[in-house]
Amino acid sequence: MRQCESECEPGWAPSWFRIPSMGVTKAFFFLLLASLARGESKLSLVVPVRGWNKEAETPDVCVGAGNRPLLLRLDEKQLRLTVLGLDDPEYPFNLMATSVAAHVGATHATRQVLPGWQVRIVAVSVSCDPTCASLRALKSAESSHGILGPVCSDYVIAPVARFTTAIGVPVLTPGGLSAGLSLKQPQYRLLTRMMGSYDALGDVFNALLPRFHWGNLGIVYYKHADSEQNTQYSWIAQAIQQRLHKDVDVYYLRFGDPEDADFYSKLLEHLSTKARIVVLCASPDRVRSILLAAEELKMMEKGEYVFFNVELFLRSGLEYKPWFDPNDEKNNERAKQAYEAVLTVTARTPTTPEYKNFSDMVKNLTVERSGMEYEEDTVNTFVAAFHDAVLLYAHALNETLREGGDVTNGSDITRRMWNRSIEGITGTVSIDENGDRKADYSLLDMDPKTGVFHVVANYFGVTGELKDVEGKSIHWAGGRDSPPPDTPQCGFDGSLCPDKNKEENDGWIMMNSLAAFPNYAIVIIVLGAFVILLCVASFFIYRHYKLEAELASMTWKVTWSDILDPNFSGNSERKGGKRTGGGGTGSRLNTVAWEEMNKNYPSIKTGIYKGTIVAIKKIKKNRIDITRSLLLELKRMKDLHHDHLVRFIGACVDAPHCCILTEYCPKGSLEDILANDQIKLDWMFRYSLMHDIVKSPDPPQLPHLPSLPILLILDSSSLSLDIPEAESDGLDAPRMRWSRVRRPGRSCTRDRRSRASPGGRCTRPGTAGWGIPRARTPLGLPTPPRIEISADTASE
Repeated sequence: MRQCESECEPGWAPSWFRIPSMGVTKAFFFLLLASLARGESKLSLVVPVRGWNKEAETPDVCVGAGNRPLLLRLDEKQLRLTVLGLDDPEYPFNLMATSVAAHVGATHATRQVLPGWQVRIVAVSVSCDPTCASLRALKSAESSHGILGPVCSDYVIAPVARFTTAIGVPVLTPGGLSAGLSLKQPQYRLLTRMMGSYDALGDVFNALLPRFHWGNLGIVYYKHADSEQNTQYSWIAQAIQQRLHKDVDVYYLRFGDPEDADFYSKLLEHLSTKARIVVLCASPDRVRSILLAAEELKMMEKGEYVFFNVELFLRSGLEYKPWFDPNDEKNNERAKQAYEAVLTVTARTPTTPEYKNFSDMVKNLTVERSGMEYEEDTVNTFVAAFHDAVLLYAHALNETLREGGDVTNGSDITRRMWNRSIEGITGTVSIDENGDRKADYSLLDMDPKTGVFHVVANYFGVTGELKDVEGKSIHWAGGRDSPPPDTPQCGFDGSLCPDKNKEENDGWIMMNSLAAFPNYAIVIIVLGAFVILLCVASFFIYRHYKLEAELASMTWKVTWSDILDPNFSGNSERKGGKRTGGGGTGSRLNTVAWEEMNKNYPSIKTGIYKGTIVAIKKIKKNRIDITRSLLLELKRMKDLHHDHLVRFIGACVDAPHCCILTEYCPKGSLEDILANDQIKLDWMFRYSLMHDIVKSPDPPQLPHLPSLPILLILDSSSLSLDIPEAESDGLDAPRMRWSRVRRPGRSCTRDRRSRASPGGRCTRPGTAGWGIPRARTPLGLPTPPRIEISADTASE
């Protein structure tokens, strides 16, 4: 025989020997003979993991000698179960309370399920450290048929379950609720969870949300930024998110330790743009800090927000006041108001008389054996789960023994515990096909008068129903009589809001969006906006002063001394458009041609300004007041240029020589042509003139004119002819021609209410100076004011 590898702790070294593979019967008799030869009166049979021969159909069998503990005694019926727990009176699931609950369960098991059997409960203290707990569990499993507990972190339960499963010992624990332990094969195939898993919390919210017509949910959970390990809060958040129905919109938000005093306020401001129904997965202190920040932001005033606090490990029977902090008395009242919008989800505590008797029994035995006071009025359901674990194991063992099985067959016993229901002290204990209990949960709401949370509804995992507690109802914050909607009326982005409310909603969204920006970004935005406004203001100010400078320069102004007589070079006075005398220097013009032109077109008064012949329109006023409006109009006329308009050159306001200077059209006006009997016009020429008149510019084609609708009335004296000499054979038979409209400006206009102005004339229909009115009015506008333009009109 070859010696087996030692799997014991230092200082515990039994002699192990390997026997070659053989039949179970031969191995049993061989071990019996070996035991008698060594003088041992009792036999232990073990099949360690490293003793398996993968190539053989039967396991290698090892015989233990020395002080190795015995697993199976041939001469008695005994079930040995080990309770692992933390020996700390302050811990709610301490070793003394859980072992007492298991002892009460063992008493009920021997009376009801396993008569004639002895169920022995052994309490073993462990720390919630993965290494230490695993070594203790492995050593205890060598002498136990099953392990109960521990109630520690999942990082502790996971190695305990792996090691004990490897040697074939079942583990029943109220802990280990994370989704990672839901995958039982192959490492956790002997793990049974007596309080179910966090996935069941998702089923609770699947029952809650449709009842209140909520389809949008925010999940906020805590996880330390520097830690790679998940906490129970991140496991809860992940389980709820993955379990929710697909039609629920979930916003998932993680946060770490506060970075500044406004950390939680910024967190809530960001969250308010995504969800109004929020699940908080964090420690009680952090939840209280978040709710205080929500109260400061006035999120509870109108009752528009509802917060769910998931707290599974509550002390049963005590007045639950999570808002109260003896070290922060100044904020207790604010916290109480904030908790009016909070609903708490916790493990359900039974209220039956049987559970009350069991609770009293556990408390009395705990006080009797340890001498410490039991703080809770009612035993916690996680402690009561140890009682139901013993009953569940006893039922599975009883069925295994009935069918010829053995108490050491952990796999067979575990298989019979799964997919089974029994009546325990906490009610119906239903284990699903994956070895997890269908747990029950309670919904708690705070009484605003007393500040104590009480149960208003219960969720039963077996039926999947949410049932209200008779005589209890939810108190909604903000004085509401019904649950608030999960989405604002206008939507979180304002897309559902009517146009009349859009500005208000956009302002709220913009304010929340700006809150998410860092301080330096807000400063840059404000400074940038200020610079842009400053540039725009500077542009308009520059334009204003530029316009004022142009008005003050009066580029249109012409002095009377700058206008020269065509017959003489120098200054002279003019009467009725004729020079009376003068002298000076300069070149003479062709006076014969000039006199001939004046003879043919007597209505046109001319002069020379800056070497150019100009038409002079005398204004019959001795004095003209230069106002701002007149300056603006004269500037616009000076800037106005168009092929079909006679160009305005300037104006003289030197009394008594007030006049207007315009571009000179050498062929005269239409009135001059029509009144001249020597000029014969054929119909082609007449049609051409009419065509040119029709082509006169519309107001929209004149960008310098004000966009005011006008009624333009033309007479024949307002039409000047400008016919190129190179394209005509004289005035008798022109071949190409065009006309220009003379529009002297404001001083040549009069209002339609004045039928005639002193010193002016209005032509009558049918005369040579009469023209058809041409309206330039946009569609739908009222009839514009009438403006008459006449070559001889010189007053308003």
